[in-house]
Amino acid sequence: MLKFFERVKNENRLFVAVYDDLKIKSFIAGCRASDLISKIITNPMWKRLEDKTIHVLEMSEKYQTLLVCFEVYAESVIPFTKGEVAVFIL
Repeated sequence: MLKFFERVKNENRLFVAVYDDLKIKSFIAGCRASDLISKIITNPMWKRLEDKTIHVLEMSEKYQTLLVCFEVYAESVIPFTKGEVAVFIL
């Protein structure tokens, strides 16, 4: 993305702000973490919530599974950051 922004050279303030943000490594790391959380936790959980074959009372089991996974991730975050884990099998 940085290469694209460097080639375009736009003076739009939003464009310039995004370009400046892309240079900050902690911002990029935050975006990657957010993407992993969405991919591994949020989206699969949301699909279960929308699944008409799963009753809302059955979600307790899913939340318990999620808590166990959080405890595992707290011990070693490396598999999570590599995207090598799955909380819920689709």
